[in-house]
Amino acid sequence: MANFSIKKRLKSFVHAGRGIWVFIGGTHNAWVEIAIGIIAIVVGIYLKL
Repeated sequence: MANFSIKKRLKSFVHAGRGIWVFIGGTHNAWVEIAIGIIAIVVGIYLKL
């Protein structure tokens, strides 16, 4: 098992956050995709899927 490092884990979250911002800023339909995803999750929870 690899050594666990809090510093490396936090760095991974920073890179993931940057990736999200690149997605939102560089994709024309990003907000539409995010909204549809949130709606799908809410409906799934409501229908207990």
